[in-house]
Amino acid sequence: MASERQIGANRKNAKQSTGPQTVAGKQRSSKNALKHGLARPSSDDETQIQNLGVSIAGALGPESLMKEALLLARAKLRLAEVRRVRDGMLATLLDASADLNIKAIYSLDRYDRAAFTQHKRAIRSLCALEYLRSRSGFSRTGGKTTLVASTG
Repeated sequence: MASERQIGANRKNAKQSTGPQTVAGKQRSSKNALKHGLARPSSDDETQIQNLGVSIAGALGPESLMKEALLLARAKLRLAEVRRVRDGMLATLLDASADLNIKAIYSLDRYDRAAFTQHKRAIRSLCALEYLRSRSGFSRTGGKTTLVASTG
């Protein structure tokens, strides 16, 4: 636990460091350490995710797959976003007048691996559900899921 003396010193120091005061200073500081914007929460368009998820689920089967289809859609869009940012950085690097830090491109690998892992998990989950559905005696006919009598 901090002593009274430390608490007093912390309060005194806190009064001196108040951050930017002007609008321009606040705008400038809001961009501190912004390299590519991938660390922020995903700004994926929910409509785009829903549309892609419905397309995936429609191709695969019943509504029970919708949750997994949406996970796959979100992962696919995230992976595409990471790769789009990387392509932009590489294009900037190829521009002879650009002074881009190579470390920034390497840092994207973290986001690419995370998005690719999400993508693999979503596909694995969909495959497992499809396998369980096929083993449980359900089949898809004419857009409807029906119970098929198993023999043997």
